[in-house]
Amino acid sequence: MMFNGSDNKRFPLSLSQLNILNLEHALAGTSVNNISTTIRITGRVDFPMLQKSINLILESDMSLRTRLVKEGETVMQYHAPFEKEEFPVYDFSNTSKEGMESWERAVTYEIISLFEGPLYRFILFRDSETSGGILVKLHHIIADGWSQIMLCNKIGKTYLDLISGNDPEIEEAPDYQLHVAEEQEYLSSKAFLKDEKY
Repeated sequence: MMFNGSDNKRFPLSLSQLNILNLEHALAGTSVNNISTTIRITGRVDFPMLQKSINLILESDMSLRTRLVKEGETVMQYHAPFEKEEFPVYDFSNTSKEGMESWERAVTYEIISLFEGPLYRFILFRDSETSGGILVKLHHIIADGWSQIMLCNKIGKTYLDLISGNDPEIEEAPDYQLHVAEEQEYLSSKAFLKDEKY
């Protein structure tokens, strides 16, 4: 399974991303742009396969690998090349339900730095011998509620394929850079000037 790599080419933020960035500045020091959810797995969790599932999806989706960088006063973005990662695994087998929920809330509210690496967090956990899962946290600048649902579904399907001994069929995700290019083209067009005047 081969996917296109990244050339680390920098490109502008979209208008929606700029709005998110402005909100980030207005509410600095808060987790207002965190989007978090927990995938729960019933049955003994195969953590190596779960790790592999996430890495396969990161490899196939350049937008998840978006990084932000400052060029003077301007914020630009690029897609980092894929590198296999090892995600943390926590054991909560001896932790109460309340303790587990407290941990989930704490992780959800932890701030994701915009300029110090990935804009995602994947944390695997076991809460008993027969259950566990993964906490998925994304910055809103690379995802919204719908795309996170799709991501979680993709993780679940890939994991089930792997533990069933099947080769996962993962389609390469659209390159967000194409959307930004189309938006830039529209903003410099006569159609935009007409729409703006209207």
